[in-house]
Amino acid sequence: RRNGTEGASLLSLNPSDDQDPVPFSASDSDQISVEMARMRTKKAMMQLRQTRDLEKLKRVLTDVGQGRAEPVPNSTPKKDHAQGSQIKTRVEEVARFSSQGLRDMELLSDQRTVVKLGSEELASFAVFSSQCSEGVSTWKIRINRQTGIQFIGLLEEPFDPETGFARNLATRAWMVASYGYVCRTGSGGHVPLTEEAKAQAGDQSVGALSFEPESVVTITFDREAGEAEIQIDEVAPFTLKGIDSSARPFVNMVAPQDSVSLLSDNPADDPERPETVTEVREPNNGARRLTEAELQKIREEADKFWS
Repeated sequence: RRNGTEGASLLSLNPSDDQDPVPFSASDSDQISVEMARMRTKKAMMQLRQTRDLEKLKRVLTDVGQGRAEPVPNSTPKKDHAQGSQIKTRVEEVARFSSQGLRDMELLSDQRTVVKLGSEELASFAVFSSQCSEGVSTWKIRINRQTGIQFIGLLEEPFDPETGFARNLATRAWMVASYGYVCRTGSGGHVPLTEEAKAQAGDQSVGALSFEPESVVTITFDREAGEAEIQIDEVAPFTLKGIDSSARPFVNMVAPQDSVSLLSDNPADDPERPETVTEVREPNNGARRLTEAELQKIREEADKFWS
């Protein structure tokens, strides 16, 4: 509670008051009761608060009229993870793999699990999630089985070629490989981004950004910013930039029966891990399954990117 002197000083800052309720001072004590003095002081302070509230309301209305927005007191706007005070729309969806253009892949668990069948020797692509032009999406990809190279990232459609390792795309894409290689692709070939990504993650060791069975790769795509933050398990995330807002997430797998699943925010709703993956189909058009020796050769090719 303020004393009489403080009240008089504060009221002097509000000369526009209709009344000038000078609060009780020590010299009044011989003329009025202490109770009356308290009532007068309380009235003065109430008028002071009302005056301040009125002035604040005037400022708010002026800001609104001029197109400026002032946050409502005691409210905290939801902030995007990468944009400070700028509010972003988060895209809420149950992500599923698209069956359109799917080759040598089989979809399970309501299209939330994809399995490489192996009737074609080349790696296959599986694109997932609906296509959006704005907002922020987050996807979590669990590696169920991995015996060959896998790529996970974002690409622009249509992509070319439609089969083969993702790092050989002639169209624009951004990705991380199971052996820890990070790159972007385009008409000029693929551009390594591994060292930059490892620097962001704070780990320069070989294979620092690799993933394996049971790993979870998390992608957060801010379409307006054109940036995708990728995190592998508990390793610090790294960010890939310059991504078109129309890009869609994908996985690229080569080894028969390798599989991944899309997770949700509720673990109880996550797809079960396939105990026995769908039987590999017989080769078509003279194609055959990869032998263990051929798979080993692929792994050795991947090792070259580590050095």
